[in-house]
Amino acid sequence: ELTVEVAPLAGLTSFDGTRLGSSAQPVRYRTPALRLWLETVRSDAARNATGGVWDPYTANEHGEMPVDGHALLRFSAAISPMLALAALNLRALDGDRAPALRLGCDQSPTADNNS
Repeated sequence: ELTVEVAPLAGLTSFDGTRLGSSAQPVRYRTPALRLWLETVRSDAARNATGGVWDPYTANEHGEMPVDGHALLRFSAAISPMLALAALNLRALDGDRAPALRLGCDQSPTADNNS
């Protein structure tokens, strides 16, 4: 979430020379809060081991992440994947950093997109 307040500078004039009043109120712009959620987890090994019936949410409400798992994260607005991947810090349930974590993006890392 980003909030920016803009106020005209003293002595500012418009294109036609009209002077803007110094009592002009600042204008506030605010971006909506960015939300992130786990859409799904895919695992070929778990699917093959269970005959295709594996569901990541059967074990618990937080989801299960097999060793070969691929998590699909979604965002509520367009993001820069490069910045998101640099800032993302995934941890195991015990608080330790995931040891074999490999981050990737299914879009160009420089693209703006929602996943």
